[in-house]
Amino acid sequence: MTDCRPLPERPDVRLLVFHDDADDSDYDAVAIGKTEGANDIPVLTTVEECLLVTATRPGSGPAIVLAAPPGEDEGRRVREITRQLLRGGPLLRLILYTGALSVLVPLHSPAPTGR
Repeated sequence: MTDCRPLPERPDVRLLVFHDDADDSDYDAVAIGKTEGANDIPVLTTVEECLLVTATRPGSGPAIVLAAPPGEDEGRRVREITRQLLRGGPLLRLILYTGALSVLVPLHSPAPTGR
């Protein structure tokens, strides 16, 4: 896990990078504000190219922003976050590393079957 403060003008922003040896991929996130020991931290997604731009925007409180590969639609990102939170994975590890006690994430629910 790499943890750095890439924006001198925003000391409350941390860039987190996790390298997953299983699929030889890097997963990136930005923790904005005080997440350590905090509850109900919103988890958002953005394309990787916009990760630091998103971190520079003024916000109303702490947040965790996950980078998603370019070209993926929001529904696919939400399904991947849901999968990794429920079954474990690099995104869950990134969220845990922020020290947040609880997070608010959009969850994907399958379409109802039957009628």
